[in-house]
Amino acid sequence: MLMICPFTPLFFNESKDNFGITSRYIQKFAPADKILIEILSDGRDVPTSISVIDAITNKAIASYEWNSWKMNDNKVLYYYVLTGLSSGFYRINLLGLSSDVFKVTDNSRELDETTLIRYSMRDNRQRTDSVFFINGLQFFFEFRAPGGFCDDNWRFAVDNEQFLAPSGDIVELYSQETTQKVFTLGNAMGCPIWYAAMLNRILCCSYVYFDNVRYARKDSNVPEQNLLIEGLKSYVFKQSLQQIGEVSSKGTSDIFIIIVSINSSDIGQCTVTATGNVINVIESVDKSNYTITVEKYGTATVNILPEDGYQVKELTVDGASQGALSSFTFENVQEGHTMSVVMEIVEENPTNFLVRNDLPNVYYSSTQSAVDAIKTAYPNGLTQNITLTCIKPATEKRLSGTWIAELSKWNEKSICCLIIDGADRLVYDGKSLGGLQFKEVNNVLLRNISFVNCANYAGAYSPSELYALNFVGSASRNARNLLVYKCNFNGVYPSDLTKKAWRTIGSKYSENLTLLGCDISNDYGNCMKLTNCQYVSLIKNTISVDYSLGVVAHPSIMTLKNCYTLNVEDNKMSGDVRENYFELSNVDRFYFLRNEVSGGGGRAITMSSLGSMKEVVVDSNLFVGMLNGPAGGWMKEYINLGTAKIDRLCMNNNTCYMSGKFYEQYITKGGTVEDAYIYNNIAINATGTSTNSINGFIINRVKSLHTGNNLYESMRGLVVSPNADGESDYITVDWTTGRDVAKLQVAGYEANSIKVEDGTKLLEKQNGGDSYKLIEGLEYYSNMSYFPDADIEYKAKASTGNTRGCYNLAGIAIDETQEVTGYTGEDYSEVKVFGSTAQYSTLADSVLRLKHNTPDRLKLVVFSVIGSQHSDLILGKSGIMHTSPVLDANGEYQEDELYTINVD
Repeated sequence: MLMICPFTPLFFNESKDNFGITSRYIQKFAPADKILIEILSDGRDVPTSISVIDAITNKAIASYEWNSWKMNDNKVLYYYVLTGLSSGFYRINLLGLSSDVFKVTDNSRELDETTLIRYSMRDNRQRTDSVFFINGLQFFFEFRAPGGFCDDNWRFAVDNEQFLAPSGDIVELYSQETTQKVFTLGNAMGCPIWYAAMLNRILCCSYVYFDNVRYARKDSNVPEQNLLIEGLKSYVFKQSLQQIGEVSSKGTSDIFIIIVSINSSDIGQCTVTATGNVINVIESVDKSNYTITVEKYGTATVNILPEDGYQVKELTVDGASQGALSSFTFENVQEGHTMSVVMEIVEENPTNFLVRNDLPNVYYSSTQSAVDAIKTAYPNGLTQNITLTCIKPATEKRLSGTWIAELSKWNEKSICCLIIDGADRLVYDGKSLGGLQFKEVNNVLLRNISFVNCANYAGAYSPSELYALNFVGSASRNARNLLVYKCNFNGVYPSDLTKKAWRTIGSKYSENLTLLGCDISNDYGNCMKLTNCQYVSLIKNTISVDYSLGVVAHPSIMTLKNCYTLNVEDNKMSGDVRENYFELSNVDRFYFLRNEVSGGGGRAITMSSLGSMKEVVVDSNLFVGMLNGPAGGWMKEYINLGTAKIDRLCMNNNTCYMSGKFYEQYITKGGTVEDAYIYNNIAINATGTSTNSINGFIINRVKSLHTGNNLYESMRGLVVSPNADGESDYITVDWTTGRDVAKLQVAGYEANSIKVEDGTKLLEKQNGGDSYKLIEGLEYYSNMSYFPDADIEYKAKASTGNTRGCYNLAGIAIDETQEVTGYTGEDYSEVKVFGSTAQYSTLADSVLRLKHNTPDRLKLVVFSVIGSQHSDLILGKSGIMHTSPVLDANGEYQEDELYTINVD
């Protein structure tokens, strides 16, 4: 059995009166009104789709499929929010019934004669014929009624009690005034009788708003009927109401609208879909725009799906161009948005879209043919930098085999670079398999390229190592220097949006791999799989991965095994991965700086090492809401130090907003540490209950512990070093001491640290804002000895007055455009540091790390290292090089080589 909810604000004419003239009033709605339609089913019957009829032509103009929600074992709700209709006259066909004609208009004069009434119940127990909370989200019906409030219909009352004093004075014991108003339903034309029945029904709801002001009926007052003209079935009704509560529409707008407009000359060249917390997507009659309804605070990814032969030329979001992106994600939606799409023709077999700078009149129709020609022209490696530039919009598709293009065993000893510049025009479409592969190739810069539809084929016969980009060396020779700059990687499978990339970036036996300013989305969660990659930098990227346990064995943003150094700086990372964002094994040095990490289902970082990790620095990061249902019950910490042995651990200036769903959570857990430094952090239990076991920095064993200026709210454990093995070289901070700041301070730790009372509001997020900064005016300052040069908002270190956590609210702004020269260096073999101000001497076969001093995080830096026999290149702001000896004709050692280092 199917039943239309009686609160649905459309009328299916109930009148059986054959006498008199029917009312000529036509119900009106504004285009932005949200017409919630509900049908309740006993679970056996499914309603046919909603049919929208043009009342003028009597033709069906649109058909919409229902959203559904299983209420219990016996009832299913089918619902749809109809909004964004163009101006016109319409009817809706449901269950074989046709609604009264209604009008959609944006004419302000017509709408001014109506009142928008929003209404909902406090829960679903109030009625059996209607649903107001769907999957935890409160929905409001919207009914636009003719009429309004007149000033001459105000009434005043008072509820009070008085007594007469012996002196004759009147004493007011208590007094409460009320204002009652009369709502007039029906204008000069009046309205049908069922409008009053609807108003009477609406006023039975718990929350009723007339133009965003809350009212309730007084006592049992009901609409008073007045016949407008004898014989005309059109009436005016009077309803007494009392204004209650605050003058606010709070709670009446739990959904927002994203309007996507298609360029008028491009209509029909694409369709629009959306995923995430999306209620519905409505396509206009002429397909010129799409209206996407999104839950408040939800996430919506809007996808532009080009028809064959077309591609996105430009996507504009809220007036700002996003280039040739075919999808865009709105997060934490709290307002309406606009998008506009411009399309262009794609050549099915693009020709003449690539040109080389060394041969300006030679054009190529594929990347493979271009790199083959370059390799033929320079068989022993490049003797000059070669740039391959895309000169017009083109989508290059994989034609055969596994890869769009691949290049192997080339450019080993060169200090020149191959640059492929997409110029924001070039799209690589892997057609579900691979993108680009560079195998035993040195010195490649990719920039301004979009990779789509790569590595997302889940068939049994797909190659096992698929990537949008694969950079591979060999056990005997590392591939060196791949820099990926401002590239986009979208792993979605166009014809099935539930399929996403298994992997995006892959590398084995490489060094100096850098991703700078890239955008990576729609990856199932083996986003970067790296093995024996000696130096990796992930800088200023936006990365979103998805929960894929059961699809991908161990989902993550990155797995990395065997590495000198991993730099992760200034990134925004999110996604529902249920294991680890970063899974690290045998990484000597790990720098995790100024990142925003949010929403993980499991841990942020886990690490293990067969040897000793030289340094782990986790500084100025924002961690929000990890541990939202990890794959294993043993995953309880944001950062798992595990069995790793760490020489130096620095956990400074971080903000941990611990709002995950797990009862027991830790910031860090595990590890054997020589020297630990924990300063200037903010750790907050944001789970909503102080009874949860929310813990701070728990380390298995530590020899030297330095802590101070930390700020804790509702934390069970602050700093604990249990030293379970009882070794004499390691200190013991037991759980009793480690939960009490005062006891820790007596023991010589946590100088100037503070634990505030449970429920204290410290961050703007806790005070109704959106930021994780300290609330303005709170004076919790840092220990400046452990303060960074720059915080998450890129402010410089001032001498005093910088607040704790990752937001420096009292610093001096860094000018990232300033030209700063020079570099710093570190000799990994000799454990020494050096710089560009003086010559540095070391033995041959040493590993040196160079880092440029520029404050510009997106600056492209190239180090050329020139020796008498050997030369080297480093692509990126930092990287490693290997020193070599001078050899004689027989290959015998003569002396250590002297190098000149140049920076471009």
